[in-house]
Amino acid sequence: MLTPPHFGFFKIRPNPITVGSGVINVDEMEMRSDPNPTSSRLYLAHRGDNYEIIEIQGEWVYVIGHGKIGWIPARFIDQS
Repeated sequence: MLTPPHFGFFKIRPNPITVGSGVINVDEMEMRSDPNPTSSRLYLAHRGDNYEIIEIQGEWVYVIGHGKIGWIPARFIDQS
């Protein structure tokens, strides 16, 4: 699998195609730069925030929305 180019601390993916959407189901969740709990913290997502899901990788989802893009553990987003 090819790794997308990096810009600063997050990955840029040209023309993302969504595979679904979801809503954050916890009060606050840290979005990460990579799909692991020790990667850089990028933003805070909040309960009820809606995100488009770009990719699912194991127990992590790559999301975009509210001007933010990053990885969130799948258990913290209710997928639709």
